[in-house]
Amino acid sequence: MNYEELVKRNFPLISRETQEKIRKLKVAIVGVGALSFVPAMLARLGGENFVLIDGDIIEAHNMNHQIYTVHHIGKPKVEALKEIILSINPQANVIALSSFVTLENLEEIWEKYLSTARVIVDGIDPVTPLGGILISLELARKAKENEIVFLYPLDIGHGAILLTQLDELSLKGEEPLEILLNLMQKAQQFINFPQDYEEIIMKTLKEEIHYPQTILSAISASILVTTCILNLVQGKSLPKLLYLDLANLCFIHK
Repeated sequence: MNYEELVKRNFPLISRETQEKIRKLKVAIVGVGALSFVPAMLARLGGENFVLIDGDIIEAHNMNHQIYTVHHIGKPKVEALKEIILSINPQANVIALSSFVTLENLEEIWEKYLSTARVIVDGIDPVTPLGGILISLELARKAKENEIVFLYPLDIGHGAILLTQLDELSLKGEEPLEILLNLMQKAQQFINFPQDYEEIIMKTLKEEIHYPQTILSAISASILVTTCILNLVQGKSLPKLLYLDLANLCFIHK
């Protein structure tokens, strides 16, 4: 299958010029759990340059909200996702790093894998004892310094929020829980969090439960990310905040 056959039904909804920009755009996805749909959606749009970073292995409980199938259980997520992308477009260039990003290895991973990306999509789980939100804030800072677009989606309840300027929120706190609660307070100006959400975060940080996620929230986050990337290559300005809740038919744009 040649490239023209892959993308011909995009026209004229997507212009030839935009299509070529999509094809050349290098997108890095750090954390390919709930956001595993994003590179597959971009590949179907005609994207051909991906960096996938995640140290996780596919488990049965991923089936309810991630792109993987039971045939992938036990495989590294990045390797399974690379296979999926190449099954859509065998000519795609996919770099897969099976490693978690930490504050200790962030600089090395940045130089080797992220510094040449045009867009970084942050799918790092913020609600973990590893302090994912701290890593995300550092990634956002480095992206801004290097003029790389940084997209920060969070699946919340049955919906998702997308922030494009995480580094400008001036989040307060030294511990991950403090920072996450401050993020919630700022976001609550625009959206309603599910009942007992603060308790859910605390229990997840203590590893008492898995963070609850559904296919609706994962798809919502992926739609927001993919749409922002399409708008980016079309030369449109990105909003500071987007919120999509399919279950409650709610969309917010700021």
